Amino acid sequence: MKTTNLLSVFWRAALAVLLSAALMLPMVGCSHTDQPDPDGGKEETPPVTTPAAAEVTLEQDDFILALHEGADSAALSPAATLDGQPVTDANFTYSSNDEEIVTVSEEGALQAVAAGTAAVTVTFRAEGTGAASATANVAVLASANTEQINSLEEEYVNLFGRVYRATDGKLTLDNVCTGVEVAFYGTQLSVKVRSRQKSMIRAFIDGETEGTAYVLNANTDMTVPLAEGLDEGLHTVRVLKAASPQYGSIALDEEAFATDGEFFCAPQKPELKIEVVGDSITAGAGALGTSAESAQQVENSDPTKAFAYLTAQRLGAEASIIALEGMCVKDTSICAYDAYTQCSTNNAAAYDPAQFDADIVVLALGENDMWHATDSSFAYTIEQLQQDYADMLRLIRQYHPQAHIVCMFGMMPASSTPQAKSTFQAAIDDTGDGNISCLQVRPNTEGANSHPDGAAHEFYATWLIEHLESL
Repeated sequence: MKTTNLLSVFWRAALAVLLSAALMLPMVGCSHTDQPDPDGGKEETPPVTTPAAAEVTLEQDDFILALHEGADSAALSPAATLDGQPVTDANFTYSSNDEEIVTVSEEGALQAVAAGTAAVTVTFRAEGTGAASATANVAVLASANTEQINSLEEEYVNLFGRVYRATDGKLTLDNVCTGVEVAFYGTQLSVKVRSRQKSMIRAFIDGETEGTAYVLNANTDMTVPLAEGLDEGLHTVRVLKAASPQYGSIALDEEAFATDGEFFCAPQKPELKIEVVGDSITAGAGALGTSAESAQQVENSDPTKAFAYLTAQRLGAEASIIALEGMCVKDTSICAYDAYTQCSTNNAAAYDPAQFDADIVVLALGENDMWHATDSSFAYTIEQLQQDYADMLRLIRQYHPQAHIVCMFGMMPASSTPQAKSTFQAAIDDTGDGNISCLQVRPNTEGANSHPDGAAHEFYATWLIEHLESL
């Protein structure tokens, strides 16, 4: 379980830079030579010594345990250094801030006591140094039965994105990267799903970042083996819709998940929350393909490999992504301004965006809008786009008064022009909102259907993260 706080990430990075700079400063007044004594004697000035810098590191700083034999304990395995050199015989002390949840032995062994979360601190102190410490976050998962897990309630599982219940009561995945995370002790996990059209899901086991894709046939009930042949133990599996809303909805069966072992409540979701509103680029259209492929298909497109989800994944954040091919701010029927307050582009039922308390909102629209505003075949103008874009920013601010908004554009040719930049900047200025920034990136058409390829999306995610860290 990774619960990263963006501010803490930024402060840790800033502190590391300051400390590095401090260690490189010359020691003014600390260099001495022998000088003649006025009385003819010679007095030696004792050398000034600088205490050795100590540091403690952990192999991992987040642990997930469960009240099940074989999953209720773990070793912290700390390491210590002095001035960057390993200390082979380091003595550590350990403490838990809640021993009713987890205890820690003198040897650094964690032991689960009850469901909940606790922080365990490891401290190292050597003679002539200050103390150094590191902290691990420990989550102890509560037991859950099959019926509770298949209720698909957030008390027992983690839900991601704008999921909703259809009229038949089934949990429905429409928006990109919507899905469910389940915890279990065993060796395998499967899920029963139905897709209205040919679609795709991707499963991520135990926090892996690549995942495994499964193509779903249209109008067919399928049992998908999300995990098989795992080492017996505690595992988490996150299954996400890896296809655009244009490929229809995916419904989870009333008895969706099955395992050969026992279920547990899912770990706590990340604290940092990122919302992204975009078009086909954000939806991962063509991201798995090459420029030799003129058509977009389920198999060569994947939003979990597009910049929005990659950014959240790298920051350890929870993502909510609203994206669809052809999406414009307001122009045409594929209208982000309307979709922003709906469950999905396939379901116009009202949705309150404030339910997802975003720390960061990325508005990644403008490609289709700039095309329409500069092509005489469309009855749309730059002036109208500027007004519509400003209205979209005001709508986002209405539901996320504290979030930082990033206006990101330039991923394809139409939105990469100086005119596009000036139009979006004018819209931002029109709002008078000082908590909005602009990020223009380089265009790429090397993926399928002349969309950005996977390498470009990796680069866009890096660029976005660097932009956030620079704020």
